[in-house]
Amino acid sequence: MEGIILSSWDHIMGPQIQKFWIINDFGNSEPSQVSCNILREFNITKRNKDVCNTEANLPDMETYSIMCGQLLLSEVDSCKPYDEWASRLYISEYKIIAAVVFHVNSWLNCTNEVEDAKDTCLCFGVIFKNKCLDFVLSNYVFIDQHLRKTVDIMQNSKIPFNSKMKDVEISVTNICLEINALAEQNVYCSQKMKYPIFQGYTNSELILKALASHLQTSGCTIVMGSSEFCVSQVLQALSLFNHQKQSSHAIPQVSSKTYIKGIFIRDSNKDAIKGSAFFLEKAFKESFSLSVVDTDLNKVWQTISVQDSNHMVRFTPSLVNENGFLIPQFLNDLAFIQQNEGDCNLFIENFNTFLMAKAASFIKIVENFRYCKGILTEDEIMTMFAVHHAADLQILLGCAEILKPGFRTTYVNSL
Repeated sequence: MEGIILSSWDHIMGPQIQKFWIINDFGNSEPSQVSCNILREFNITKRNKDVCNTEANLPDMETYSIMCGQLLLSEVDSCKPYDEWASRLYISEYKIIAAVVFHVNSWLNCTNEVEDAKDTCLCFGVIFKNKCLDFVLSNYVFIDQHLRKTVDIMQNSKIPFNSKMKDVEISVTNICLEINALAEQNVYCSQKMKYPIFQGYTNSELILKALASHLQTSGCTIVMGSSEFCVSQVLQALSLFNHQKQSSHAIPQVSSKTYIKGIFIRDSNKDAIKGSAFFLEKAFKESFSLSVVDTDLNKVWQTISVQDSNHMVRFTPSLVNENGFLIPQFLNDLAFIQQNEGDCNLFIENFNTFLMAKAASFIKIVENFRYCKGILTEDEIMTMFAVHHAADLQILLGCAEILKPGFRTTYVNSL
């Protein structure tokens, strides 16, 4: 990715670059904005080769302007309503631009300071080198959707959109972060790394908590966030432990199905927070176990329920702060096997079998002690199963609940 551009159409001067953000290098996802003075000089002098300030002579700027101009020219007289736009993909010999062309009713020219221009046609797009064609084609829908988010900010402004420019700049930064993260993931995939998620994810701590809590709540998890990419990464990680719960009719109030759901909430952290609270409260009231992962807040909550004698005890939704040792060790081993081109599928299958075997033994031991009217302490159980952290014991409990719904109640009542 070379940059992000916002260009307008002037019936006398042709295309006018209003805003331009340069991506300095692949590793630096923070865009640097070209000053309005430089853009103003370029817009004026691009047709006059004798009067060209060297400061404004940015590499390939004229190419960008021409490409935007051709896209704008196709839409400038279309007379489309202001709530409509057109997605465009321009592929030239050296450059690619994925853009959205749209109209605004009122526009304060950023570079020429012409106030209250009416019915302005604008082009907002991301520029790539031609060698990135495969990446752009593979991820065009993703790129276009993020461009449309920013266009939506511009079009929904009831006043000249420059007052919304701060929101636009934040959105531009987010676009850079999302596309660079996506590009990094594609690099891993191109190297035939089947599980790039744990090395490419920017917040591995969230992955650890999500995996641990997912197993503790017997594979019932909802992932929420405003970034489809981050939500997808967490869902991909959770899919490693997507068990099929064995059906049992002995305790009908406990669900016999595991599930993973991803929810993409557009542009609103407030809605995401409300959504997390809604699902947790619903699980709490209906007395079932649930994990909720919020990728925007980088937090994981869980609620777990058990039945104590004749009534249901509902554990208040709590923030997950502990990972235990099982999941971090599992991910470290998976990374090692992957780096040495081992069989990752077999390793994951064996780890799942290991958890279920431990859980089956857990069930047998607890029920045998209950039958003999014996008492087992939590410390004794942890020693018996070589578990060194309470979070890992909760993972075994969650897996046991998958094998035998209602076992968590049996275990709690036996302590």
